[in-house]
Amino acid sequence: MDFRVLQNYAVLYPIGTGGFSKVYIAIHNATGSKVAIKIINKNENNEDGRQMIRIHREIEILKKVNHPFISHLFEVIESENEIYIVMEFAPNGTLLNYINEHGPLSEECAAPIFAQVMLALRYLHEDAHVCHRDIKAENIMFDYKRNVRIIDFGLSNTPDAESVLRSQCGSPSYAAPEMIVGSDYGYGCDVWSCGVVLYAMVVGHLPFEDANFQRLAQKIIYADPEIPSSLSPPLADLLRKMLAKCPDQRLTDSQVLEHPWMIEAAKKAVEALNVKPNYERIRQNLHMLGLDSNIALPLLEGLDQQQEVPAIKTSESAPVIEIQDNDSVTLRVLVCFDIAESVPQLWTPTKQRTVRRSSYHEGEGLPALGVNKALTVKRKSMPIKPNTSVTRINKRKAPLPIIHLLN
Repeated sequence: MDFRVLQNYAVLYPIGTGGFSKVYIAIHNATGSKVAIKIINKNENNEDGRQMIRIHREIEILKKVNHPFISHLFEVIESENEIYIVMEFAPNGTLLNYINEHGPLSEECAAPIFAQVMLALRYLHEDAHVCHRDIKAENIMFDYKRNVRIIDFGLSNTPDAESVLRSQCGSPSYAAPEMIVGSDYGYGCDVWSCGVVLYAMVVGHLPFEDANFQRLAQKIIYADPEIPSSLSPPLADLLRKMLAKCPDQRLTDSQVLEHPWMIEAAKKAVEALNVKPNYERIRQNLHMLGLDSNIALPLLEGLDQQQEVPAIKTSESAPVIEIQDNDSVTLRVLVCFDIAESVPQLWTPTKQRTVRRSSYHEGEGLPALGVNKALTVKRKSMPIKPNTSVTRINKRKAPLPIIHLLN
């Protein structure tokens, strides 16, 4: 970590790690706001250069997406050996952690959360033209009001890129059948993954699980998810239509939002999105920070007219050290937190339940379990195993048989 390039932040402690990156909590010195800094080592796992291509693609996508339910990018800093991606921090943890701590959500709690996820997904597909490709419970976080933030665009791509409809990537238990078998695919793979997320939210475990990839793949391709009779008929119908094996028969993101189980929660979530930054409040904050006469106030005046956050610029030539103007970053942080403050809390967590976990402890993976109905009740009390994102799902030497997904 090069503290020269992080002079505008007080780095606190790590909160996550991946194969080639670590995520730290830090304080933005000018505003006192907590941020998340993803630190990527440019020299690890980059023998063929593909890793850096994915990283720069992730940055380009983060620069162009702007939605209240998607984690905001504040700044990108690049040094000789590392890239620092400074993001909005969501302090209330992941959806995966919430499910594992509290058990299955009631339908009343699940609907407003899932409406936010689907609104963010529709924005990605219809407005930003981005396929996320790694939607899972671990990549859905909650801000301080417990509103949704979609994170981790490391495997995302755009439809005009040649590989977006062919690459087998993501998290195996959330992967759509067409991705598993190596067929071309589109935005429907994200809808399938959201169906898996919704199932986990209301049932308490994933619909398809197995420690062995080949068996897991067979379940995803051939097996129907076991829908508990305790779920309401509209919710059961939505799950079946989101987890349709054939992508042509699967609901689109807009159709999910218009489904009878979702429509009321979606309307409330849409109403909550009709918020604008409180420019007067931001001006007052700028004045308190002594930034009135510098770069931030002219940027804010332009923002007031444009109604959008000024573009984040990074150098294509990758200089040794590149630091964004701190006043511009401060403005982005203030606008982001002002909007978060304006969006109402759309759901209230249920009281935490004391759950007997037998010999399993939070954070441990599940054992390989079949679809034996006798295990259903027991499985609900065990933590959902985190899914590792991979750049190629099927790593076996022998490819899976080509299967035409018709019905």
